[in-house]
Parts: sequence; structure tokens; C-alpha cells
Amino acid sequence: MRWGALLLTGVAMAFASSAAEAETTASFRVGADIVRGCFVSSDAGGQWGFIDLGTVDGLSTVPVEAALVASGVSGILVQCTPGGDVALTADAGTHAASGQRRLMREGGSEAIPYALLATAQRTAWTTQPLTLRFDAGSTQITLPVVARATLPGPMPAGRYSDTVRITLTW
Repeated sequence: MRWGALLLTGVAMAFASSAAEAETTASFRVGADIVRGCFVSSDAGGQWGFIDLGTVDGLSTVPVEAALVASGVSGILVQCTPGGDVALTADAGTHAASGQRRLMREGGSEAIPYALLATAQRTAWTTQPLTLRFDAGSTQITLPVVARATLPGPMPAGRYSDTVRITLTW
């Protein structure tokens, strides 16, 4: 009986061994759809930056200007999928009058007109969109933005500000 059990065990191992050596081949597909997208660098508050025209004497009529700074970068840093154009639009601001952007004195009605200039050529940036082109291999553009203001004459002391909303469309 010992030999019979041993022989039966050996036959079972032979079948198990040949089953373990069997091979089955199949495949599966891996894929992804890449869609166009963009990212704009912002500061900790979620804003795309800040332009600080500094401290100006209320009697000055000298033009002042300053650049937009966002996350330590001078300008708006836009990153997009390569191979397409995007449009960047700025509205007229919270305190605009007759299409003119204005800094409004907090707690008052006095206003200082100002302009935004964009691109390396300092193009006047009205409410018309600016086109940014992301050619193949290009994923990042820094758009310089500058504000320029001239006091219209003696102005009351105070903090003057405006908020401009930027829209990126792709």
C-alpha cells in the first residue's frame, strides 16, 4: 500500500507540474485622452497678482507706473497645453467710468484714471482680448503687465484701489 500511495502521489505531481508550465498569453490596452488645459500662477490668496503704484504725493502730477507681481514673478505666468492659442481678457475694473479704468479712494468718491499696458511692447490693454500662442513645444508664457497712472491734480490723501478681473479662455 505504501508503493501505491507513492505512485499515486508521483502521478498527481506530474499533472500539477505540467499545468504550472502551461502558458496563456493575452493583452490589454492602456490609453488616455489628453485635453487642452491651462494653469495661471496665483498668490496664496488665489489672486493672479498685485500692482503697487507706491506712495505718491497728493500734489504730484508725475506719471507713476509699476509692474504686476504674482508669486514672485513679474507679470502673469500662464502655462497651457502646447499647440493652441488662448485669449486673455481684462475687464474695465470695478470703478470704471466711460470705459476708463479708475482707482477709487476708499471711503470717498475721488478717482485717479489709470491704464494697463501688456506685452513686452507695452501694448495698451483695454477690454479687448490678448492672444497668447502656445506653439508645439511651448508650454509657458509670462505676460508682462504694467499699470500707469497720473494724478489729475491735488488729490485727498487715502488709499486708492481698483480690482480688475482677468479671464483666460482656451
